[in-house]
Amino acid sequence: VAWTALAIVLVEAGFATGLLAPRIEGYALAACAFARLFLANFTATGTFGIVSERLLTVVPVIVAFYYAAQRLDEEKLRVHLEWFEYVARRVFLHAGAILIVVLIRFEAGRVAAVIGWSIFSVILLEAGLRLRDVDYRYQSYALAAATFARSWASNFYIPGSLGGMPERVVTGAIVIGCLYGCELLAPRSDRVFTPTNGNPIEQALEYIDLNARTIFSMLASALLALLLFYEISGRLLTVAWGLQAVALLIAGFAIRERVLRLSGLGLFAVCILKVFTHDLQHLDALPRILSFIVLGALLISMSFVYTRYREQMRRFL
Repeated sequence: VAWTALAIVLVEAGFATGLLAPRIEGYALAACAFARLFLANFTATGTFGIVSERLLTVVPVIVAFYYAAQRLDEEKLRVHLEWFEYVARRVFLHAGAILIVVLIRFEAGRVAAVIGWSIFSVILLEAGLRLRDVDYRYQSYALAAATFARSWASNFYIPGSLGGMPERVVTGAIVIGCLYGCELLAPRSDRVFTPTNGNPIEQALEYIDLNARTIFSMLASALLALLLFYEISGRLLTVAWGLQAVALLIAGFAIRERVLRLSGLGLFAVCILKVFTHDLQHLDALPRILSFIVLGALLISMSFVYTRYREQMRRFL
């Protein structure tokens, strides 16, 4: 904390005097403080009252980093900044986000970390849209992908319960809700992707930013399908996926979201493939009959709706 405070003083002194050297020293000292957190503070186990020492020491550094990024953004209009100072602003923003993500992991624990990450992803996306800052949006996309991977690789295998419900269901439901929330926050775009930068990494980031709404929706729908896979018995999985497909189609028409409708149709295709390649050979007679009947009824119902109201639906497609 002391190193960070001194770093801010040096940066402010550099802006006040117009000297570059104090600012460089401030940036270097801030980098040392960032590294020190991982070497000592994140592993601290002490408490001050009911607050952990890591919370008391890491939060001031996070606030200072965001403050430094804001000051650099303000000063670029008043003084001449060196090229690396424009980079430093983005580094401060990303360093602050990294510290928050790691702090959530240590404070919330192994299970609940994904809840904090998913909520923080929504906050970052909202900040990026309101401030028109692409860095916040990039952070939201990366954190959403990490939350998806963490939920699938770790949380879905947790055997514990929370409030009488399996922990993986509670954490998974919150993460899925946040991903769908990000989908609704992300702006719609009909613009065709045309790269504006020769750098492949920048092109990939531009593509993700343009298609963020679709990506959030696909992550949420895939995570819900995976959660059903782990929670529902193999005998009823096809039925559960079929009901999810219907829900996606209904939601897609209700909010005029094409990716939800396509996800529902894609899940129906998976169900049909599963019925003929797995259920027909591995399930007992009763579950197999139930899978065929329910899936057939769902498909006939959706076919009827598409045929009966095709003119009205043409406006949504």
